[in-house]
Parts: sequence; C-alpha cells; structure tokens
Amino acid sequence: MPRSRYIRSVDFPYHITGRCHGRRPFPLALSTVWEIFSEELYLAHRFHGLDIHSFVLMPNHFHLLATCGTGELSQAMHRVMQSSAWRINASANREGKLWGQRFFRCLVTSPHYFLNAYKYVYYNPVKAKLIQRAEDWPYSTLFGSLGQRHQLIPQLEDNTLFDHFEETLRWLNLAPKGKHWKDMNQALHRQKFRLPVTNRRTKSHPLDEQLL
Repeated sequence: MPRSRYIRSVDFPYHITGRCHGRRPFPLALSTVWEIFSEELYLAHRFHGLDIHSFVLMPNHFHLLATCGTGELSQAMHRVMQSSAWRINASANREGKLWGQRFFRCLVTSPHYFLNAYKYVYYNPVKAKLIQRAEDWPYSTLFGSLGQRHQLIPQLEDNTLFDHFEETLRWLNLAPKGKHWKDMNQALHRQKFRLPVTNRRTKSHPLDEQLL
C-alpha cells in the first residue's frame, strides 16, 4: 500500500515521532543517544530550517514538536532518522534495522491544540512512570530550558513555559483526566490533529476547549 501524502505546511508545527523496531529499547545508553540526537537536530536546524519547540527522548522512541518554515520537513527528518540510525548502530557495534518505520507527523493547526501537544510531549516520561516530575527527565528540552545542563539542541524561545513559569510547571505535572490521554494519542496519530467526537450534539471533545 502506498504511503499517504502528508499535509504540507510552513506555518504550523508538527508533532513528530519515531519508534525503535519491535518497540525494543535503544541499543545504547540514553545519554549517548541524546548526544547523537542533539547533534542531528542541530544540523537539521542549520541545513533545513527545522525550528524546534520541544523534544523528548524516551527509552525506545522520541517526541518532537517542530515547525519547518523552509518546507523541507521531509528532508530534515530523513536526515535525522537515517544519520541517527547509522551512528547508533555503529556505536553499538550492531547491524540491522533500528527504526520500526518512517517517522510519523501530525499537523497541529491551532494554538490551543499546540498547548495540548506541548504537554503531551513533556508529560510522556511521567506517564511512563520514569520520573515523578516532567522537569526532572534529563533527556528533554525542558530539562535544558531550566538550565540544568548545557543544551546543543537549538530550541525556539519557550514562551509557553516562561510567560507563566510556576503555573506552567504545575500544569505540566497535573495528571490528565479520564480518557483524555488516550484521546490525545489518537488525535496525534492523524495527519492533522483531530480529537474524537465525544459530544454528539456539539460534535466536540472537552479538549477542544480545555487543556490536557
């Protein structure tokens, strides 16, 4: 079956994710994988204009919120995926497929949906019970934004975080209600962000107006 064509945009951000083949963990320490991704995202920004809003590296996948004003998102992510796979395999002295499939992207077309995607990215390690607070996950641009280490990833200025700092951190660590997390996951696995309808009368979902 041919791969469906993605919605091309230079104005709106995408939620982008990639997962290891067979959902296996990366074959290297996450600290090493983080260094590789940091360098590759820097190069994607430098050569393809990939503007990074947030990035989280998980034990077997990643989440990225990024805009590409040059229209070269496919080239940027192809470079990131191909080069990171080669470098990780070489460092681990292994051969074979690293990624389970090509990266997946979902276009996020409103500021409100962007906020929910932003939290979804940063809350992932908390949801996976890897840490208790989002800001404590070391393989995240949030960790670097808070000055807890030097960050090579060229992240855009995070107005979401710093315009209301303490309130935003509390919100990032607030557990999502009910099925909202699952519904967010479903919405982010569409070509364009769209929440499932839960109210048949208004054809809406609570997260159309609320935050995750």
